[in-house]
Amino acid sequence: KMPTDLAPQEPWVVEGEAKITEFQKRSDFWRFAVETPGDDPVVVEVPVFDFPVWDVFINTKKVQYAPNPETGVIRVSVPAGNHTVVTGWFRNTPLRKVANGITLFSLGLLIAYMVLEDKRKATA
Repeated sequence: KMPTDLAPQEPWVVEGEAKITEFQKRSDFWRFAVETPGDDPVVVEVPVFDFPVWDVFINTKKVQYAPNPETGVIRVSVPAGNHTVVTGWFRNTPLRKVANGITLFSLGLLIAYMVLEDKRKATA
């Protein structure tokens, strides 16, 4: 099934009534604040695809979440209350740690090569 619209840039409420503010998103982190006027919890979807190593917190307490079964984005239930801060952190997988290490090693080799090549040209 092909999407007909662009993906939203900010979280949205799928159940209940709430105001979402202060949304921030990076490759390994997202957060936002929620204000709920009533006494019922709300369900919010975040424009981030679910991946097994996301940790989601509400007011620093780790909570369970579930992906939207159709779109795969993160869906979290937020209890009633004002200024509930919802945060998601992406934990590094072993493969990501190895890839980051290879990247840093390659960058070091590139810098060393450039320095040595510069010295070689200066002495020639």
